Amino acid sequence: MPTSHRNPQPDLHLYNIRLRAELDEANASLFRVHRQIDERQQLELPQVPRDPRVVMRLEHLRGVVELLSVEYLELTAEPER
Repeated sequence: MPTSHRNPQPDLHLYNIRLRAELDEANASLFRVHRQIDERQQLELPQVPRDPRVVMRLEHLRGVVELLSVEYLELTAEPER
């Protein structure tokens, strides 16, 4: 009998690891974008309109981080008794 039929925990554990890696990657990407914005603001260049592609990418990354965070918390939450 395959291990996954006897004990589904290893599959969940691997999924949890992958989900955590995706969350870490999304957080790192979001951090890099924010750092780039901060660096540009420190140059004190005249304000120019934000590139809509950058704004959309930031919003997308925020959404990804939020979804992955919620899913990770749900998977790692203690079962209700």
